[in-house]
Amino acid sequence: MRRLRAGGGVVEWEQRFADVDVKSLVRALKKQGGRPAGGQELFSVQFFQLPQTSTFKDGSVAQVMEGRHVSGFGRVRQEGSRVSLTIKKFIEVNGKKMAEESEVKVDNFADACNVLLAAGFRRQQFQEKLRQTWKVPAMGVKEVVIDVYPGLNAYVEVECNTEAAMDEATKALGLDPA
Repeated sequence: MRRLRAGGGVVEWEQRFADVDVKSLVRALKKQGGRPAGGQELFSVQFFQLPQTSTFKDGSVAQVMEGRHVSGFGRVRQEGSRVSLTIKKFIEVNGKKMAEESEVKVDNFADACNVLLAAGFRRQQFQEKLRQTWKVPAMGVKEVVIDVYPGLNAYVEVECNTEAAMDEATKALGLDPA
């Protein structure tokens, strides 16, 4: 799936790939000058379903979404010592699916989950995964993340600042968008 993502005035392209051969991808990343941005980290993620009715004080979401179903989710994620609370909403703009994302850093995983529950979100699934992030600046790639879930094949996400960079990067890395 390829989609345009916007949040906080930033627009980026992101594409996801399932069942990726990690060894081949790592070789391709190194060939393109990619470097790991650290070691593998354990991520713990609690997902939440959006409340049935969401109204925001500034009215911006209500105006954009007026009369349309809002899909998306809430999430609390712990990456090592970093914890974040994120709300993602999916909208369609000019025929392209777009994710609108709002994220804040928080101090405590459990407290952040309790805030979402108190706001009417419903707890969904909990996931743990190992993630390794790669940087490939020469190709216009913001980052390539390799996620490994227990008992499943690797899942990869590529983020670029332009669609042209995405086309070039996925081809050079041998990633099939099909």
